[in-house]
Amino acid sequence: MRLGFVGTGTISSAVIAGLMQSDLKIEQITVSPRNSETAAKLAERYSRVSIGRDNQDVVDTSQVVFLAVRSQVAEAIIKEIRFRPEQHIVSFIPVFSIETISEWIGVPAKLTRAVPLPFVAQGMGATAFYPSDETISAVFAELGTAVAVTDLQEYEVLTTKRCSHGHLFWHS
Repeated sequence: MRLGFVGTGTISSAVIAGLMQSDLKIEQITVSPRNSETAAKLAERYSRVSIGRDNQDVVDTSQVVFLAVRSQVAEAIIKEIRFRPEQHIVSFIPVFSIETISEWIGVPAKLTRAVPLPFVAQGMGATAFYPSDETISAVFAELGTAVAVTDLQEYEVLTTKRCSHGHLFWHS
């Protein structure tokens, strides 16, 4: 499997660290060069991680693309990239719907929303994702517990800023 990360921050780093300790058959991971310091550390630490020339290179070399950019710049970054219909795209961007991101992508690719937390670096924690998908479930199962959510309302409840008891659940 060839994976790509557009956005190389805390969550991408945690997911990559967890995947590098997993049994998932990963051929290569390409990360965007935007956060050059983090990208260089990942490429230095893991032999299967390389730094793409730009975001388009990340997408061109990947079967599954993880979008992990800040919401303030998401639209501009995503609209600049040419995706392929056969790609699977996973959005870590919490504030935009599948419909909105699909519109920005511009091709009928598979799209999943997910909320991994930094604990995935140690293979712990639960990652909620929507809609359910075998490939994405296999990825997140290697990082802890994969929670395949069957409807959007349930996903929204699981990924809100506060759960019903008022404890912090998700922090973007």
